[in-house]
Order: sequence, then structure tokens, then C-alpha cells
Amino acid sequence: MDHIKLSIIIPTLNSYGIIEELIASLKKQVYEHWEVLFIDGNSNVKHKNYLKAICLNDKRFNLVEEEKARGIYSAMSSGMKKVNPKNWILFMGSDDKLSDNYVIEKIINELK
Repeated sequence: MDHIKLSIIIPTLNSYGIIEELIASLKKQVYEHWEVLFIDGNSNVKHKNYLKAICLNDKRFNLVEEEKARGIYSAMSSGMKKVNPKNWILFMGSDDKLSDNYVIEKIINELK
């Protein structure tokens, strides 16, 4: 059976202090067919190492490093170019979080 896959694009810039809740809420999702692309805008080493550790420990998370930080909209555009065009796209901010473990499943059910 084909599953709808969701690509979640998250622009980041030195947000390791606030992004933890978002990552935890994503990992708890019941629906499993999703991926995250962190589009990082030239953050400091501490932030980049934090994201690299997340990606190393969970293959659903991927880091794309932007050589020149050109703002959030540029990061969103860059992320769109990196995802499979067959996937649905959701944009989230580093300070966002999903309210319960079924948010992605609810989104997918609406898409169907």
C-alpha cells in the first residue's frame, strides 16, 4: 500500500535552545511516514553539532547547511528543492511543537 509521505522543512538559526520540544513532539508521532529537513542558516558550532547529533541518531532527520544565511524564506525555498516532489510539505518553526501524538496522522487523513 502506498503511504503519503510528509516532508517537514524547518529553517534554523542558532535555535538549539528552543527546538528540543519540536523534535520531541515529532518523535512521538504515531504516523511514521515523514522526514525532517533542517535548513540551517550558518549557525554557530554548538547548534550545528546539536542538529548533527539528532540526525545521526534518527535517520528521519536530515541537515542541510546553507552556506550563506539569506533568511527564513530563502531557507524554505531551499528546502523545497531538496524534498521528493511526490511528498507533501509542511513548514514548521524551531519554536513550534505538535500538540499531540496524532497531529501528522490527522493531517494525512485530511489529505486523503
